[in-house]
Amino acid sequence: MSLLPKPHLAAEDYLALERSADFKSEFFDGETFAITGANESHNLIVANTLAEIRQQFKKKPCKIYANDMRVKVGPSG
Repeated sequence: MSLLPKPHLAAEDYLALERSADFKSEFFDGETFAITGANESHNLIVANTLAEIRQQFKKKPCKIYANDMRVKVGPSG
């Protein structure tokens, strides 16, 4: 049995697909991976954690984001 090659997407193609997708996904090395949405407990933990972090960075030139930010990470992280 032969294995079919996995499609290799360019980052631009992934972004175009993601804008119209009905589900969230992550992109890594030309592949997409479906990810689940968060539940109530997760959202409460995130909100409480962000409130505490924001207090620590209040007078510093930092930005705090909760989620839904697309970021491009280099090979070294």
